Amino acid sequence: MSFCEIESGLRRLLEEVPRNYIFRLNNCFHIPVYSGWKAQQHENPNLHILYVWSGEGQYRMEDGVTIPLRQGSLVFVSNGVKHYAEVSPDNPLTVTGMRFWVYDYNNVNRTNHFVKPFYTYNLYNDHFNSEVISRIHYLFHNKKDNISQSMCSTYISYILFSLYQKLTDKNAEKDLDKRAKEARRIIENNGFKKIDISQVANQVGTSQRNLQKLFKTAYGFTPNEYHMSIKMNMIYSMLNSDKIPVSEAAEYMGYSDQFAFSKQFKKYFGISPAKVKSEHPPVWF
Repeated sequence: MSFCEIESGLRRLLEEVPRNYIFRLNNCFHIPVYSGWKAQQHENPNLHILYVWSGEGQYRMEDGVTIPLRQGSLVFVSNGVKHYAEVSPDNPLTVTGMRFWVYDYNNVNRTNHFVKPFYTYNLYNDHFNSEVISRIHYLFHNKKDNISQSMCSTYISYILFSLYQKLTDKNAEKDLDKRAKEARRIIENNGFKKIDISQVANQVGTSQRNLQKLFKTAYGFTPNEYHMSIKMNMIYSMLNSDKIPVSEAAEYMGYSDQFAFSKQFKKYFGISPAKVKSEHPPVWF
């Protein structure tokens, strides 16, 4: 699937909604994935977004692309795209999925063939995505009024815009220094693991000092700052989905002192980890 095809599809959706149309949810589900889930190749009859809370798996697309499904993966698949799923039996997935379509403002006439078939995805674990997905699920199952439907449409537009922004940023990244790009890939693949930036520099074929300079020029922050951002977003999602207590979150982040972790977390997000758990419990699901 080419950049132009994906960019064109996302642009049309974002330009036409909400200017002329509205997204209307047909279904929104939060499930632990069962064995054999989506094991057969198929096409969705509508537009589809999948968000992964935990587990491991992958989507196999008809053009040969494999999309990793892991914590934080966000995938959009339009109608008309053949694909199937593979799920790790040792670490099954828990996902939120939503199916929706484009309607006119009277909420009556569905607009078929709104975009040419395409798909796109983002593997960066952004806690804002988990927040938005949770709110859509809550509104769909608890609020049936027109305002709530409009809010769901707005939230879907936000998700599509985040995918569009990631896509265009990635395209612009083609002109960046390949050593900075490779260092970013290494950092992203290490998650909570401790990273020695000097070793990363050796892997990409430059000095630590030069890598710091290249990375800062390319992305606006240092390798260590980027790694901290990844870890913070991952831990926010884990707290938000109530998967771990604050004490365990501190250990994941390498803190022996829970108070020191909470202080750093609040400085980063403007909210304490305890408040994330208390204000965003899993009852939304």
